[in-house]
Amino acid sequence: MEKKKLKKISRFIFLTFFFCTTTINSDTYGLAKEANNIVSGTKMFDEMKTPSDNLNLTKQSVRQSGTELLEERTLFSKRFLQSDGKIREDFSLVPVHYLDETGKYQDINTKLTKNSEVNAIPETVSKDTHLKKLELANSKNYSSNTKKNRSLNASSFTAFQVPFSVDIPNDISMGYTIGKDKESITITPLGGTSSLGALDKESAIVYKDVWQDSDIELVVTNIGIKENIILHSKEAPDTFKFQIQQSSSNLKNLIMMPSYLYDSNKTYREIETKMKDNELTISYDDTGLVYPITIDPTTTILPVRAQYVDPNNANQSYTWEPVMKVGIVSQYYQYYSYLKFDLTDSIRKAQINSASLQLFAPSITAGTSTVTTYALNQTLPDIGVTYNSRPVFNNSIKGSSVNITTANQFYTFDVTSIVKNDLLTKSTVSMGLSGSGRMEFTTPWSGDPNKFPKLSIVYNGIASPIVSEAKATMVDENSVRLNWTVNEVNGLTQTQFEAVKFTYSKKSLTYFQASKVTGFSSKYVDFNKLSSGGYYFAVRSYNGSAWSEWTYSNYVEIDNKNKYDASNRLKSMEYPDGSIVEFTYDNNGNMLKKIPIFNTTNLSKSIADGNPIEWTYNKYTFIYDNPNDFINTELDTQEPERDIRGVYYNTDSTYLYVMIELGGTKEYELLNPHGYDNDNYFIYLSSPKVGSGFTRNNTPLPREVSFEIGSWHNDDVTIHSYDPKTKLWKWDWSGDYSNDGYQSVKVMKENPARNVYTSAILELRIPLKNLPEVDLSSMIVVAGSDKYDMDIAY
Repeated sequence: MEKKKLKKISRFIFLTFFFCTTTINSDTYGLAKEANNIVSGTKMFDEMKTPSDNLNLTKQSVRQSGTELLEERTLFSKRFLQSDGKIREDFSLVPVHYLDETGKYQDINTKLTKNSEVNAIPETVSKDTHLKKLELANSKNYSSNTKKNRSLNASSFTAFQVPFSVDIPNDISMGYTIGKDKESITITPLGGTSSLGALDKESAIVYKDVWQDSDIELVVTNIGIKENIILHSKEAPDTFKFQIQQSSSNLKNLIMMPSYLYDSNKTYREIETKMKDNELTISYDDTGLVYPITIDPTTTILPVRAQYVDPNNANQSYTWEPVMKVGIVSQYYQYYSYLKFDLTDSIRKAQINSASLQLFAPSITAGTSTVTTYALNQTLPDIGVTYNSRPVFNNSIKGSSVNITTANQFYTFDVTSIVKNDLLTKSTVSMGLSGSGRMEFTTPWSGDPNKFPKLSIVYNGIASPIVSEAKATMVDENSVRLNWTVNEVNGLTQTQFEAVKFTYSKKSLTYFQASKVTGFSSKYVDFNKLSSGGYYFAVRSYNGSAWSEWTYSNYVEIDNKNKYDASNRLKSMEYPDGSIVEFTYDNNGNMLKKIPIFNTTNLSKSIADGNPIEWTYNKYTFIYDNPNDFINTELDTQEPERDIRGVYYNTDSTYLYVMIELGGTKEYELLNPHGYDNDNYFIYLSSPKVGSGFTRNNTPLPREVSFEIGSWHNDDVTIHSYDPKTKLWKWDWSGDYSNDGYQSVKVMKENPARNVYTSAILELRIPLKNLPEVDLSSMIVVAGSDKYDMDIAY
């Protein structure tokens, strides 16, 4: 055998991460839960987003490529708001973020810090190293050579801002450790000597003469630890042994993969590895190889899914190489490369504008190579693709062709059609590459994150609705109105919405109920006839091509005692305060009236005003009128003081007492009866005498009446009566200030779950002697102006 020159053997201990999809059991892959922000159709109570959670799309970190939406990061992707208002999401095959101790994604930094340099430990660290940071800060008795407390060894090194844990010792004979969650692997070289490491770069440590004429270099990357074994002469060993200590015999997050080697001419060859009694032995045959030689045994969760196939080794898979080969091998054969990306839920729902693939070309064999991207007729397998088992290209769906003319730079491919095609039926994007020349593209196994493949997708954003407080309606307590607002995104208004309700039991929510409201363009919806219980509500918006995520309301408690008639129509509802609402219907089943019968004691407490007239009677008659039911449709006349909410009246031996409640279903600081000069209110009563079929401002009264009580101003109350002999109306009486009410406020507080509305109360005290033979079994009340009747109650 010829003299051995420089050997370079590289061991990669990698952690890769996988987006959780419906075909992967997330319990099998412990990192899957971190990998995506997919919103499922079911939300448990403790996991639900509140509306405020969906508003955390804070635009920060302005970069040349746009404004990054920090709260939308995932383990593998970054999202940006571009200057044109569109969203761009960049996807990597490997992690670009780590999850910190507070649950936020931060940019990966592979810098190593010596444990003894406590003040140099970053303020923000990964959740995998958070506890270690605290222990180091509190530790006072460091030991430089004890294995018992290896992770706290003062002379060891830690990378605090990567999505895994790593412990690299000062002395390589102690072995180095990589882990995730509760799993770990410690790898210790055997048969070597004690060698102290020195920082070669921020992320690399070199150990000299571990074996004869042999050095070891450990480099922390985004996806794990890359081990290079550098052999300097023929005296270097041909066989290497390592002790493998696992935290469990059944690891789910860390897997030792088959090893291979390649030489300086890029000749690839499988090598022999044996594991016995936790001892790994690596040996190889260097016949025909050109030094230096690199050996790559790999530890990983899942591959990064960048691989190529070689027709000269048709049953060999090339899953773990630092490069993908593309182009001509011979007249009839060529290398093909393959990539697969997992995408976030937002992309799968979005209206895609464009998609581009960026690849770094470290070398070109000769001349210009033209490379074309293609869709695949099947989803790319994660590992093990060979030339004989390679997926078939879809020649009718392909991306752009790009001329590769210069090495050591990025090239961009338009893959919009490929992405759109795959997202019709898949949650991943698979693509293949072929070329007319011969060249290579860098994969994440190269260890340089600045040269990793990247997929960028630009799409129209979908604005999630902003849900305001859900409230039960004023009278009909078993109805809830859900209100929301929604902003425009990229000039597109979200005009379709879907709202659903949840039931609440034992701190969990049911699935979305089948009874939904869809396709409406308003910004509220009423949920009616709700039975007693607790509810949440959710709404999402549609931008013409895809739905946004759900946002959720506050919790609403419905506590009614409902009665139904023989036709299963709501007959009455009883509230905790004893108040009852009765419902009446016509022969066609249409609701005619909702008549609240409030608890008298409670009512007397709820009406507080400054009038000399106080409601102190236990018996009264009540007329209910629906809010916002104006007769006149001219909006500038629809003032809340002209909207009748209810009428209360009763008598004693001397007076008729009338209280008219005015106001809409909104909050006001204060409403005033006669708040405008032309606000007028009229009360119509009948008598056994023949009355008049009176018509006011083209508004016919429902029956003949004999008396009109008019409240014209705060100090102007009149009575007119109808004379059946002359068939004319005549003036009978005018009252002074003490007979008329002035501004006051009523607040409905019968049930804490109700809305609280402000009302204007107009109180009148009319001498009965001026209403001879009046029939008080019924009353008609009209509110309006000098020209228009606005509301009528009877």
